[in-house]
Amino acid sequence: MELRIENLTKAYGRKVALRNFTATLSSGIYGLLGPNGAGKSTMMKILTENLSADKGQILVDGIPSDKLGADYRALLGYMPQQQGLYPHFTARRFLYYIAGLKGMTKSRATEEVERAAAMVNMTEYLDKRLGTYSGGMKQRILIAQAVLGSPKILILDEPTAGLDPKERIRIRNLISQISMDRIVILATHVVSDVEYIAKEILMLKDGCLISQLRPSALLQQMKGKVFEICVPEDRVEEVQSRYLVGNIRKDETDRIWARVIGNQKPNEAQAQEVMPTLEDVYLYTFEERMPEGGSL
Repeated sequence: MELRIENLTKAYGRKVALRNFTATLSSGIYGLLGPNGAGKSTMMKILTENLSADKGQILVDGIPSDKLGADYRALLGYMPQQQGLYPHFTARRFLYYIAGLKGMTKSRATEEVERAAAMVNMTEYLDKRLGTYSGGMKQRILIAQAVLGSPKILILDEPTAGLDPKERIRIRNLISQISMDRIVILATHVVSDVEYIAKEILMLKDGCLISQLRPSALLQQMKGKVFEICVPEDRVEEVQSRYLVGNIRKDETDRIWARVIGNQKPNEAQAQEVMPTLEDVYLYTFEERMPEGGSL
């Protein structure tokens, strides 16, 4: 299946939240990255028909979504960022409720609830109240409700927000597992969540899609732009004011190293090039402040 997004544009008064967003997606995971206000939420709301675009269209295998109507909505599964769960509901009751909203018969809902719960490894917890769940369990149930009905397009908004590293990895692996025959759009601020599982990264800035590339291609573009420099303790603040610094660490000999991102090798003692990460790409792309005396 192919999802084609053509020239989506949306403005709120004079503020253009999304400008001519165009992308073509097929099966796999697409990371959606951008700072707050970049247009990610607006794009997802338009895709899920919670908001109308001012211009543009969405096509599924060449057919406009507005002509598909209910058939288009049946293709969608959406996991919201906020955990809008009813604490006194059991997970089973909650999933039945969502299945009802999706128009399923009782027999099909029973089958789908069991299938979705098994998919996220939550079968044994279905009859426990949602208010007793950990953060990771709540996120898994939200993924379960999104996959009810076997939708072919999944839109996940910050699926690992607020989770500890172990739960984040568990959710990340789960998303990778369920993406094999689906289009998964994953919006996140946790860059590492998509670095190793995304087919492509879509980067939004000021409502515009500025890049759609594989993670490996993005990292290739950053070669020669990430360095570590040894910094005397009394110069840490100065270095932070001069350069775009992604990280500061102290090694086993108590020397301080700053990870510097820029177009030129810093004119500092012991400056050495290091392998870039997707977090470096994010900082390089979206850093708006030009460090005084440094080069972006």
